[in-house]
Amino acid sequence: MLGKPYLPRSLRHSLRRISLTPIAMFGLALAGCHSQEFRTVDIRPATTLADPVPEEQLLDVGIAVFDPNVPETYDEVIEQQVNVEVRRAESYYMAYHLKTVVEATGNWGAVRVLPRHTDAVDLIVSGQIVLSQGERLALAIQVRDATGTVWFSKSYLSLASKYAYGESLPHGVDPFEPVYTQIADDLANYFSTLSAEARQVIRHTAHMRFAQGLVPVAYEDYVVNTPSGTTTLKRLPARNDPLMHQVRRVREREFLFIDALDDYYADYKRRMYPYYQNWREAAYKQSMAALEMNSRKRQRAFVGTLSIVGGFLGGPATMSGIATGAEMLQSNIHDTDALLKYVDSLQEVSSAMEAEVAPQTLELENRTVTLTGTVEKQYDNLRRLLTESYLTSLGLEEVP
Repeated sequence: MLGKPYLPRSLRHSLRRISLTPIAMFGLALAGCHSQEFRTVDIRPATTLADPVPEEQLLDVGIAVFDPNVPETYDEVIEQQVNVEVRRAESYYMAYHLKTVVEATGNWGAVRVLPRHTDAVDLIVSGQIVLSQGERLALAIQVRDATGTVWFSKSYLSLASKYAYGESLPHGVDPFEPVYTQIADDLANYFSTLSAEARQVIRHTAHMRFAQGLVPVAYEDYVVNTPSGTTTLKRLPARNDPLMHQVRRVREREFLFIDALDDYYADYKRRMYPYYQNWREAAYKQSMAALEMNSRKRQRAFVGTLSIVGGFLGGPATMSGIATGAEMLQSNIHDTDALLKYVDSLQEVSSAMEAEVAPQTLELENRTVTLTGTVEKQYDNLRRLLTESYLTSLGLEEVP
């Protein structure tokens, strides 16, 4: 019969004391977890303004695809524990989900997801993913209108509840729904402070900035950029200005293209959601387990090893210590494997969606053009073709 492994008496004495520590730590961690604030799933809808907004004051909102905030170097990616494929998928998902929340309030005109920034809209919402885990989400959001005025620049943080990953979560509700709701509420709160005149100025400025971008020489003195970075509306063209009639047509065609992309973003979200939700749930469990042990992955494995060592050395919880440590180590491996599996699935969906972007066909004056490639490439080519078409109609060959 095998005896216990030989160890010096001083080391055996130390390990006997340490062997009780993991179990004690585990119990204390669980107690600490129960003593933390109780997390709930907040499904409160975003605020709808009490007074309906007159149609002539409604602002069109553009939500730019979020900045995934992927570190530039591989070492930084590893250090910050950023998964590039997940972040890439999230940048589309989060922008589109925010769009659905803002749109549902009825406080705005058209709400669109933008592949790129554009002067065509009255208000642009820019977002950056600061931190995204299954357990918490942090976003940096800036909102700027066509006059260059920053409505607000804020950071948002939300902690997920374990119930956020259950089947009882209503369809269409995100585990971090409070973040999106708060952004929509902040938009409405700022908008409600604007006078009717200020809202009209924003709309007119957006229109003239778009026109100035098409033909700078024709509209250079209609809007002026100030040293502070804002844009001042100086005057408006006549109602029957033939150039502005063409500008409106170009702008409407850009809007039609962006609206056509809505189906693409909706399909992207629908197809990636099951894998993304599974990834977040696995990441949530891993994060919460790490919090319970008051450490992350390496410390969690370390505590499991101590439990096993303590079990072999004997004590009141010998087999319990071995089982607890092994279970923790196995769980850690399982969570990591699950995360990698869902990341691979997300990558496959992203690659497939990029390959399946439907070509867009549109009429430009006396010719028909077809746009192909990624969403961003199609949008860039569209804007170039629209500008060329407009200048050709004026008898110009290039931007003055």
